[in-house]
Parts: sequence; C-alpha cells; structure tokens
Amino acid sequence: MNLFSKILFFFYCFLGTLTVADAQINPPDFVCVKGDTLVWETPINNCGSFNSYEIYFSADFAGPYTLLASITNPTTTSFVHNDPSGDVWYYYFISDFNCPGQTAISSDTLDNLSPLLSPLDFASVDGTFVNLDWEPSPSPEVVAYIVYRTTDIGTVAIDTVFGPTAYTDVNASPNTQSEVYSLTALDACGNTSLFTDFHRTMFMESEVSPCEQTVRLSWNLYEGWSGIQQQEIWLGLNGGMMMPIDTISATDTDYIYENANDGDFYCFYIRAVSEDGTAVAQSNRICQSLDITQPVRNLYLKNVSVITNDSVELTWSWDTNAAITLSNILRSSNQADYSSVLSTTPEFPLQAENQLADLKANPENGKTYYIIQTIDECDSIAQSNYVATVFLQGTSLENRSNEIQWTAYDHPFAELIRYDLYKELNGQAVFVQSFDPNTRTYTDPLDINLEQEARNQYYVIAIAMLELPDGTQDLITSKSNTVNLQQLTKIITPNAFAPYGKNTFFRPIFVFESQIQKYELVIFDRFGSRVFETQQSDEGWDGRKNGQDLRAGVYVYQIRVTQFNGEVVEKSGTVYMLR
Repeated sequence: MNLFSKILFFFYCFLGTLTVADAQINPPDFVCVKGDTLVWETPINNCGSFNSYEIYFSADFAGPYTLLASITNPTTTSFVHNDPSGDVWYYYFISDFNCPGQTAISSDTLDNLSPLLSPLDFASVDGTFVNLDWEPSPSPEVVAYIVYRTTDIGTVAIDTVFGPTAYTDVNASPNTQSEVYSLTALDACGNTSLFTDFHRTMFMESEVSPCEQTVRLSWNLYEGWSGIQQQEIWLGLNGGMMMPIDTISATDTDYIYENANDGDFYCFYIRAVSEDGTAVAQSNRICQSLDITQPVRNLYLKNVSVITNDSVELTWSWDTNAAITLSNILRSSNQADYSSVLSTTPEFPLQAENQLADLKANPENGKTYYIIQTIDECDSIAQSNYVATVFLQGTSLENRSNEIQWTAYDHPFAELIRYDLYKELNGQAVFVQSFDPNTRTYTDPLDINLEQEARNQYYVIAIAMLELPDGTQDLITSKSNTVNLQQLTKIITPNAFAPYGKNTFFRPIFVFESQIQKYELVIFDRFGSRVFETQQSDEGWDGRKNGQDLRAGVYVYQIRVTQFNGEVVEKSGTVYMLR
C-alpha cells in the first residue's frame, strides 16, 4: 500500500468522514522482490468479503501491464514468478474485495532488480567524528542503508541506518588518517544495491618554521566527487570564530601561512567545495600555540632631533615581543650610503618606545639621515623608515642683518605643521617667528644699539603630525642644528679733529665693539713716517708725537680689527688735524 492509500485508509477507519463513493480498497503492502519471489503484507479492508489479490506485471515500467496471478488465499504473503530467462519485470498488486462502489487502488510498482544505490554527498570531518550525508535511493522498497568504512582488514560494514540519510561515525580516526567510506541501500528482503563511489576525507598535517614565521599545511585531496570547484583555508585565532582567509585551486595540496605570531593560538582546517557547488567537506582541524622567533614587523623611526651640534637624539618604536638580539643606528649624509654608528644589545623586556643619542654626529655640516636596523635570533635584518635632521645655515649681512635658511623637514610618515625660529640672546632662547611649511628662509634685522645683537645663535624647530602605518598618531618636534652668526665690527672714523678744539683726539667709533679681540691703530704723516700707534681700542691720537705737537695737516690712518671669530676688518683713510 502506498503512502497516499494509507492516509485515505486512516481517515476512513478512524474519522468516518468519507462517503461510500469516495472509499478505496487497499492493496497488499508490496514489500520487495527476492529473486523470483514477490513478498507482501496483507492489507486491511473491512468493506466486504475477500475475493483475491491480483498481481500484474510488465517488461516496461510504463506498461502495458498483464495479470500474472490471482491469489485467492487472503493469508498468502508471497508468490514465485518462475523466470528462467532472468528478464527484468515490473509488478504491482490490486485487492479484489466485494465492496460495491469502492475503487481498488494499486500498490507501489517494484522490479525484480536489486535496489538502486544512494550516492554519497560528502564525508566531512567534525572534531573526532566524520559526518556522512547521502541522497535517498530512488527504489521505494529500500528500508535502510549500510555504511562501510575501509580499514586495515578491508572494507567492512560499520552500521545500518534506518530512516535518515545521514550518519555520524563516532569511531573514526580522522585526526590521524584519511578515512574512506561507501554505502549500500537495503530492502526488506535483504537485497542490497551496488556500492556507492568511495569518498575519502581530507587529512591535514602542519609544519611550523620558527625563523620564517610560517605554518605549512599539507593534505590529500578530497575524493568521491566528479570534481572539486575550489578549496578554502579556514583559520580561528586565539579561540575566535573560524573564518575563511584564502581560496585556493582545486588541485593544491600545500599552503603556507605567513607572518605567524609567537604565542598565538591557531586553528586551521581545509574546506573543499564540490564541482557543482552542492556539497562541502572539511578536513580535520589542527590547533596549536606557536613557538616561533618573533620578528620585528612594526619598526618605525618616529623622530630625530638635534641636541647639540655634535649629537642627535633618535626616537623609535618596535614590537615588544620581538626576539631582537642587536639594534643599530645607521647614518648617512645622502640617504644612500648608510653606515652603522652605534650598536646596542636591547634590554628585556623591550619597551614600545625607545630613545638613544648619536654622540658623534655632525648635524652642523649638513642634513643627516638616520635608519634603525635590528637583527633577531634568526639573523634576520629589519630596517625602519628614514628620518632626516633639519639643517640650518646663515650669513651675516653688511646691512646689519642675518639671513637664515634651513632644509625641509624630511619624514615619510609626518605632515609638517610649521617651523618656529628661535635665537639666543645672553643665553636665553627668544622666539623670533613662525613660518608655514613652504617657507624656509628669513632675514633677521638687528638692533645696532644692542651690543648683544653682535653675536646670535639661531635654531629652528619643525612641528609635525606623525601618523605611522600602524595607526599611531603623535605630535612631534624636531630641532635643527644651531648656527652662530657674528656681525663684522663696523668702523666709523671722523674726517677731522682739533687737539685744542671740540674733538681733541682722533679715535674710531665701533658698532658691535664687543666682537673685537685684537685692535691696532697706526697714524702716518704725509712723508710716511709713523707718528702714533696703539693696540687699545679706547685710546685715541691727540695730535702729538713723543709729547710734541705736530703741525696741522692731513695724516693717514690704518685700522686693523681681529674679531673673536677670526674675521679681520681693516680700514684706512685720511684725517685732517686742525690747530
């Protein structure tokens, strides 16, 4: 009796809602065909007396069907159809009861062949288990499925599944080997289908390379589908959810995971997708805490700033968990020919931010470039970005001003905000002016009435916003070298004097006199004879020689001043002495 007939019979017997015209006569429940024997179960029909069970057969499922036999014993449950030729036959039953006005329905149509197989969809690893899923057999007589696994002694049945089309093998060993499965469909007579295609699970292994910071995954390809569409690498990090991180080809059996971190907990598995995209299967899962040589991956030179004209301070950051054995400060004057100027062995635990001074630098000689270099336990070398100092230079102008120029602040991760110019007067830093990022020159007018303006020390501070690739932001300041500018002493001389008048002696006047280290004044008469000389800048000539007044007239003077910075200022001319 087919399912629809059983449902109608249920409503007829228990609900009593069907009319006589709507009632049906149930057929025998056709169980199976075992060899030449048809097997059935007797039906329940209470509408009238029993006449027979009618068996129909055909060589074609679509018919036409012919009456094969009438079974007149209501308790009979089998019939032998002698068929020495072994042809394929299709059968169904109809019950003949004396039930006027009621329709006799037919049973399922079965054949004398073995049950059709049920294709496996996948065999997928789930922890220590393997989950199987398959399609239902198209043969209606199938009542169960036999699951087989290949073992050391061959392919053996491991369980019989009644009803569902899924199975979990709890006795599998998918974490130590690849498991192979097949199944057969089973009917009530013990007939079985052919074996399905064997499906082989993916078994994955891993290999960690401490110095390369890699995990190498290797596995066998999934077997059982007509083809593989793609494979996926799945990762769960530090107990987090498993997520796909890469898609690889259908033929790959090897994958290298790079940039692994020391101490992190990694879980991997491979997931294969069938060629038609309808099925997926995953490998065993490998979980482990990695013991690797942690490299430097975030090494950034954050800033350089001049301390004095022979020292530069460097500030940098790096990974605190890196296995660093040596760090080097590299210096260059042209951003090409770097050389190591200082090597240190880091102290553990490492600090995120570090400072060190290059005490043999010469930032006053030009722009200076720096790089931080590290060497780890695997002798791997890492280098930071470069950063350059700001180089300041200047010139003392004759118009009693100083001209200042400086190089641009050079940092690949910093955006310049402004430059602030300072000068030192009497040991005190005095703010001069701020400049936009595109301005790098300034002329400083000097007050000749302030003797301290004769000698000035200038420096500039670059102010910038740092934004590193790891997202770190910081406001940084970088000081330039200091340039010392000394004005030339200006010599002002009168063109006449009167020893017994208002201007009683000849003496030059100096602008920025404090710069004078050595001084010499020589007076000659018109015949070239030396009449006066002195090395004291505050001593003048009173028109005498050896205490005797000289006659009025024109005299020649020569003045020579040597400044503290080594500059020499000379002036010569004539002066008229009046009597």
